Amino acid sequence: NNKQAIKLENAQHLTGAARINIAETMWQLRQRVHNKLLEFQFQQLHIEKLKQEVQARQAMMRMIEKRVETGYSTQGELQLVTYSLLQAEQQLANMQQQTSLIHQQLAQSVGLPYQSFQALNIQPIKSLGQQTQAPNALQQDAHTTSELRAKALLNRLDIRAALARYAAKEAQLKLEFANQIPDFSLSPSFNYEEGIQFWSLGINTLLKLAQNNDAMIAKTSALRDLEAAQFDALQTQIIQTAEQAHANYLAAIKQEQKALKLLQQQSGQTATLKRSFDAGFIDRYELTQSQIQETKQAQIHLQSAQAVAVAKLAFEDAIQSPLSGTSNVLNTITNELKR
Repeated sequence: NNKQAIKLENAQHLTGAARINIAETMWQLRQRVHNKLLEFQFQQLHIEKLKQEVQARQAMMRMIEKRVETGYSTQGELQLVTYSLLQAEQQLANMQQQTSLIHQQLAQSVGLPYQSFQALNIQPIKSLGQQTQAPNALQQDAHTTSELRAKALLNRLDIRAALARYAAKEAQLKLEFANQIPDFSLSPSFNYEEGIQFWSLGINTLLKLAQNNDAMIAKTSALRDLEAAQFDALQTQIIQTAEQAHANYLAAIKQEQKALKLLQQQSGQTATLKRSFDAGFIDRYELTQSQIQETKQAQIHLQSAQAVAVAKLAFEDAIQSPLSGTSNVLNTITNELKR
């Protein structure tokens, strides 16, 4: 009968709410581990680029020392080059110290003692393209108002939790209705409207059932005014957050593309100077200067690539759904933990 169906419905909502809490905890754990893993992997890349810069500046200092001995350079030039080298070496030392701390934080996020975690083989990022290239669908502005909205509203766990809370309270009202109107028909507590990408709640149906019962009308109106209003506000906030995260993600990709273009131009210039050096038209000093500029530009590009990865993670969190290729990053740790 209706009463049994309503009690079963209420129990299902309570069970669903518990599952949502577990899923929310798992998602937050995933995001925390993913964030620290990306930070650690990019730190490794930054260290690699800084080592290249230090090596180039060391070579530059040795050349300037010889030029000072022969009178082609001054002590002031040598001091300037030495200072630049010391800055790069200090930056490298700071980066290595930070990386060690991030490695420990990553172990804490995974939930392993640091000594055990050190035995894991975390592979470095092999291709920045995987981190910086957005799926084609996400580059379409139309998705900001259609598929993007649907992704957020259908995937977000706080939306599901709010729906479960509403449905549980509605079930209590239905049970009161059943005590007074034994043969009333049940309707869905909520429904997703495909056309407008929005959840609608079953408030109006309850109000019709209440009819002339002032007490039931008051209880139903209170449910509408509190739960429905809060739910509508949550939907609006989620949509705005998802759209902003999407815009930030695409903006970060554009910045990375600009930095990559500048890096490619500098690399081309260095390659041209290398050919001139091999042909004997320029000395190693001029070539090394270009190589230093290339390492600096590579560091700038790496920072922009990391910004894309961070924005991507924030966008995933906004819609609570992993983008294509993201799971491969986490497999670095999960596969090691299974061994």
